[in-house]
Amino acid sequence: MVGTLSMLKDIYDIDMKAIVTHLNLSEELQEALISRGGDLGTLLCLAEMMELLELDEAAACLEKLDISMETVIACQKKAYNWRDKLV
Repeated sequence: MVGTLSMLKDIYDIDMKAIVTHLNLSEELQEALISRGGDLGTLLCLAEMMELLELDEAAACLEKLDISMETVIACQKKAYNWRDKLV
């Protein structure tokens, strides 16, 4: 959910703070979306850094979350396999 909501600022070209004020979101989600705070924010940052191939920054997120790169790669493989089955 946080990943999808994070795209609203780009889709509607609106500041995330303005978006969040109009939605009934928990403080945890608000913090993740506005400042990339908390575990959800770190996961969102990880996804963004992986998409941009900013691997040093992604590694810092992984370390903060205590998740190994092997776990992320295994999850990506599962996601790609799932996607391939849909097409």
